[in-house]
Amino acid sequence: MSSDLVNIDPLGSYSHIVQMFEAGLGHTPSAATLTSMNASNLSDSQLAAAFVSSQAFANVNNGGVLLNPNVTASPTVVDSLFQNTLGHFPTAAPLAGFEGLTNAQAFLAFALSDPVSNVVGNEVNTYVQDYA
Repeated sequence: MSSDLVNIDPLGSYSHIVQMFEAGLGHTPSAATLTSMNASNLSDSQLAAAFVSSQAFANVNNGGVLLNPNVTASPTVVDSLFQNTLGHFPTAAPLAGFEGLTNAQAFLAFALSDPVSNVVGNEVNTYVQDYA
């Protein structure tokens, strides 16, 4: 088997990482951070938990108070994600979709959702193409 067949193009994982940065922190990562995070080989779920438990995420989405990624999703955090990324608070139906999820699961679902992709997708794609 050719080694070329087992090498996976990293652009998909780069896109997810950049989209998580945009959705959770409101900016793209540095090239060094993107490279490091991609090299960590963490799953999207593990990356989401790392984002949610970071001080940077808490500063942007929870008034600086650190979050436990494994507890039930905070409505304050969900509201903040919607407001900061999409420019509006969630209506009842989308908000109900986060019920029963942990903070990390809610962040991952939000960050990689179609509405977020529609808002930040062009910037993410441009950044990833320039990086690649």
